[in-house]
Amino acid sequence: MAVSIEFPSFRSVIGLFARYGKAVAPRLSTEQTLILQEASGTLADLQYLVEEIIALNSSLIARSEQRARDLLDSLRQAGSTDPEFAKFLADNPNLQPSSISSVHGPEGEDLIPEEDRDVVRDLRLKTEQFYQLAHRFTKVVALLPSLQGFEHKPTAVVRNQLIEHPEGKASKVPFDSFGYGTVTGPVVKALRLGKEVGPHPDPGLYPNAVDLIRALTEALSAALAEQPQ
Repeated sequence: MAVSIEFPSFRSVIGLFARYGKAVAPRLSTEQTLILQEASGTLADLQYLVEEIIALNSSLIARSEQRARDLLDSLRQAGSTDPEFAKFLADNPNLQPSSISSVHGPEGEDLIPEEDRDVVRDLRLKTEQFYQLAHRFTKVVALLPSLQGFEHKPTAVVRNQLIEHPEGKASKVPFDSFGYGTVTGPVVKALRLGKEVGPHPDPGLYPNAVDLIRALTEALSAALAEQPQ
């Protein structure tokens, strides 16, 4: 059965934000005008990043799917005879070929095929950059008319709890790992150990970005409806 993948694209919301900006521009303060310009540029940057991330993720998936299946088969065989390993697999249900195709922990570069290492690093860095920019965007856009209070919890959780402060009291997920998958896209803290299993599971950049686009589309549509004709 074919796997259904929803790739994120900010193109439609970029157009909607341009309409919103044109509608509110006459009533903006100088500071708000600058914020509007920053937010508009950040949306374009987010679109650039998701295009890069999709290309990198897809190239890795194409090369790694069979390796991942072989690895997971080996893990399951080990779990059939090792109760501790079986518990590890039960604690990490996302380790499926159709979900997360590959995960890498600290000092795990030697486990990555040499031809994939730079691509994995590039994907990881662009993923972190995406969440930093997306989080900044949500903060500044909430300073604009009719968008006060806008927030996006999935973006904030990944940025704050998994990237910026994984060692904090609200997180406690210090094991540094990264994954990528066909449906999920990149996944921050994909591999969990012991007590780290529960807090703030990351569903993946693809669903997180799609949800951000949905939330922003709804907020902008409501904001436009409030503007005088």
